[in-house]
Amino acid sequence: MLLMPVITFSVHKHSPIKLTSSSPPPCDYSTVAPATSTPGVSYLPDGTAPNHLYPHIPKTGCWVITEHCKDHPQADGTHKDDLGTQNGTEEGCLARAAQQWTWCGATGSTKATAVYGPTGAMTFAASGCYHALLGCQKAEAGRITHDGFSEQAENGTVNEENCLGRAPRIWHHCGSPPDRPVTSVFGPTGAKRTAGAGCWVKVRSCPAHRDQEGFFFDAWGSTNRDTGTVEDECFDRARDHWTQCGSHSNAPVTAYYRPDGTSHTVP
Repeated sequence: MLLMPVITFSVHKHSPIKLTSSSPPPCDYSTVAPATSTPGVSYLPDGTAPNHLYPHIPKTGCWVITEHCKDHPQADGTHKDDLGTQNGTEEGCLARAAQQWTWCGATGSTKATAVYGPTGAMTFAASGCYHALLGCQKAEAGRITHDGFSEQAENGTVNEENCLGRAPRIWHHCGSPPDRPVTSVFGPTGAKRTAGAGCWVKVRSCPAHRDQEGFFFDAWGSTNRDTGTVEDECFDRARDHWTQCGSHSNAPVTAYYRPDGTSHTVP
């Protein structure tokens, strides 16, 4: 597998990544087995842990970091993004990375990163296909690099699915380490996909139980319903949480089955 240096992202030693929240109480309150330990979180911050790459970004609003903006050089640097902030959602904010990259001219040297302050989730837009990982056969310092194999052998520079589909393949090739998930990023759109251990649930809004909002590992489901090894059981947890939150059509819940890099959203 060929690796080439990424455009930027200077990465140094970081303290252990701490989870922002734990799994909320299970939807089934009967006597259950103890919860399993939590697998590792993505090196590219996704809201499951504090943003260790941009720790000083405020916890409110949407922020865009632009590098080498050819068409609008005055936009270089870190700025609070009005459009992303007004959108008010994590998805709307992260979409600003690709929009900013295109606005800057979409050149090979340009990169735009979007960070959603409230959760710390982020993505970036640039030319090419990338992966973020914490080592393969052994734990190493986190890094974000071009996925040279995808770019050269699978047309991953322009084919989004070929690029994103690399995440589970790389993770399994590395031995499926539970503490070292792999995230693939398709640069032109900023779309990303993470492969790793366990079932993870993203509750964007929970009107009936506000304390259950967040992006967390399904510890209860892993122990009691094998959600970490059975995709359908993992996906069923999205409906469990959606129902418990009040079954609101404008408050979807997504379950991510990370071993295969797949997901399911309800409703």
